[in-house]
Amino acid sequence: MKSRLYWLLLPLLMFALAGCNEEAADDSSEDNTEQNDSSNNTSNNNTNDNDSTDDDSTNDDATAAGALPGDINFTPLGGFNGIYVRVSGAGVTDTNYVLRDARGGNSISNGANNNSHRSIRFSLANTSNSKVLNYYTEATADQLPGAFTGTTRVNSVIVQVPWTFGPGTFQCSDNTIFQINNVNAESCTIEVSHITRSGGVAGRVVTASFASPVAYTVTDTPFKVYQHKGTAGEPTDLARRGFASLYIDADQNTFEFPGNQHFILNNNPVGGASSVGVSPIDGTDYFDGNADDTIRMNFVTGISAGVASSTCSGSTRRIELHVGRYQHKMMYTTNRTGGSCTFTRQQIHGGFYVTAYEATLIAPSNEGVPNDQTELKISGQYATYMLSNEDLGAGNSGNEGALGDKTLAIEMLVVDGNNLFTEDHKYVFDHEDNDQTVARSESEGFFSIYSSRKYRQAQNLILEIENIPTTPATYSCNTTYTGAGGSSTEKRPHASLSASQGFEYATSTGFGDSITAITGASCSVVVTGVTDSSITGTYTATVAVTNDDFRNYLADDGTVSISGAFRLAR
Repeated sequence: MKSRLYWLLLPLLMFALAGCNEEAADDSSEDNTEQNDSSNNTSNNNTNDNDSTDDDSTNDDATAAGALPGDINFTPLGGFNGIYVRVSGAGVTDTNYVLRDARGGNSISNGANNNSHRSIRFSLANTSNSKVLNYYTEATADQLPGAFTGTTRVNSVIVQVPWTFGPGTFQCSDNTIFQINNVNAESCTIEVSHITRSGGVAGRVVTASFASPVAYTVTDTPFKVYQHKGTAGEPTDLARRGFASLYIDADQNTFEFPGNQHFILNNNPVGGASSVGVSPIDGTDYFDGNADDTIRMNFVTGISAGVASSTCSGSTRRIELHVGRYQHKMMYTTNRTGGSCTFTRQQIHGGFYVTAYEATLIAPSNEGVPNDQTELKISGQYATYMLSNEDLGAGNSGNEGALGDKTLAIEMLVVDGNNLFTEDHKYVFDHEDNDQTVARSESEGFFSIYSSRKYRQAQNLILEIENIPTTPATYSCNTTYTGAGGSSTEKRPHASLSASQGFEYATSTGFGDSITAITGASCSVVVTGVTDSSITGTYTATVAVTNDDFRNYLADDGTVSISGAFRLAR
């Protein structure tokens, strides 16, 4: 029983602490964008508090950058972030390559004359992750033509340009580099149409000449990163589609977030329900822990329980929108001069609630953001609860098989499902699976089963069957039994299905002598074998939502019926 209570209370405790924890963590690291670059000697200031703390270090000498670029055609990128490489040369068949992954190579450093530069590595995606797009899409073969015979493909491209001068045209030098497969161009001309210290970058390689491994030329090669593409128009009601919706006002013209589009932030990383993230449909990496290039949004403190509406208040209550590479992000926030936000509570059920928000976020002043792009107006909803049957569905297309020869495992077949649990889906909780836990405990002539599996990062689905006598027989939930082996202890069997995010289905509530059966809930456990090495059996259960607050929120999802077999090594 302690394990279930722990998992149920943990998300709410995390959320209550999130304001303090995230404020300290974010203020100390996220907006200090140069923290991991030992060669960077530029000012490393925290931008969370106000404009007076920003180091406005951008060089306004536009002539240093050369002529400003004209219009650049990004159409070959198909709306995605990445680079479109056009290769040609004497004796080389013209070939185009699209690389849409900037993972792991976005850095900031100082070069000659203290001119800071952005260095972005475009590479082939990790194709083992099925949720990542196929980044290598337009090449006619897996290798460069000509002398790159069958062995080398374009799998790494680096574009390095100064950022302190702003947009302009740059020639290859110690601060400007164009590189393919670890070989630098002999000469190059690169136009930059947009650049910031750690946010978006866009431009094109006008021309670049290589002498190795063969002589070839790259021409008219557009590139961009961190211009995020969502779904056009305003979002509909958030419902169960995500933890937050993010709408970019139609009048906005920031590079990273073009106007009149929305995102559904459906990942809840470690740190509580106030921090949510998403990988947009624009070529950025699928969100997985500390991934690069995801949008991350923080609702620090947000709205207090029982309050109908509230507004942002300095660093105590604020909204942040982080864009860029992990630990190297640019942050828009309400906690700067001109920033503001309002929260309006829309629904509340126990510890779960949905809140609407509107905000004006301000970019940092030391990032080189153009003056007409420093303000970002957003709106949407965020929730402390979001589950669907897509999250909780069984693996292997809904059928994970049977116990087989597993020694510490339990099945769960959904006999009568709902919006969260799909009927006929079959799960196998297996202790041998790294993402799952199955544990048996025995005490006073009774045994209990605790099983858990991840359904999202830091979120677990938990199945428990408790207080079963260790004697072969049939036992019913909410009926009192005496423990096996001469024990005088009396207990009532109990079954529950819960999530560490906060919901619980069960056959009863309470503890010890204060157990109360839930109307409409029941279970039967058949212990078929008890030996020195194992306990085996089967169970059926109909479990119900444990209180009215959850029941109101879950609407038609008030009960779920499950069954299965178990084998527990002793």
